[in-house]
Amino acid sequence: MGTTVDAGGTLGEVESTKSVSEIYAPIGGTVTARNDALADAPELINASPYMEGWLVEIEPSDSTAVDA
Repeated sequence: MGTTVDAGGTLGEVESTKSVSEIYAPIGGTVTARNDALADAPELINASPYMEGWLVEIEPSDSTAVDA
């Protein structure tokens, strides 16, 4: 948390039994929260991606970029 990311920049990685994929920031800004529950229950990413499986919250550096 507190890390500044650029739109399209790497936030981290997700790993499956066969591959590793990078996670890209959808918008530039500052990471204000991360979902620590995923450390114990990574299946939430697939089971509930819009509710319990969220990855990070980003405060946009340019609020007009959200519209894009």
